[in-house]
Amino acid sequence: EDWMKRTLGLVDKGVRFRRLRVVDTPITDYTRWEFESYKNSSDFGEEIRAVWRKDVEHLSLSDFTIFDGKILIEHKYDDLGVSVNDCETEDEGYIKKRLENYEEAWSLAEDFNLFREEAGF
Repeated sequence: EDWMKRTLGLVDKGVRFRRLRVVDTPITDYTRWEFESYKNSSDFGEEIRAVWRKDVEHLSLSDFTIFDGKILIEHKYDDLGVSVNDCETEDEGYIKKRLENYEEAWSLAEDFNLFREEAGF
């Protein structure tokens, strides 16, 4: 709840929270759970899109969150799709490179609700 209040407060100040979820197949139970949790994050102002890995493989992306273009957190998962580690960086060069790939993938992705509906889970 504290995270949601803080996020909403920052969104109210103009900070954008965008999450691009790169989805593997087959869909795991964890991925289903995660998409359920996105509903809450979305209600508090996080913009969330999803894309199949096969459609962005050329960009070598993982699941990550960018906070106002200044902080990047990469989310790491095990073979069952369970979150195992988050890596945070403020390295400007690294973030710039990732943002270029991110923007291309973002343009290929769709709202997580639509993605979920079309994927049937």
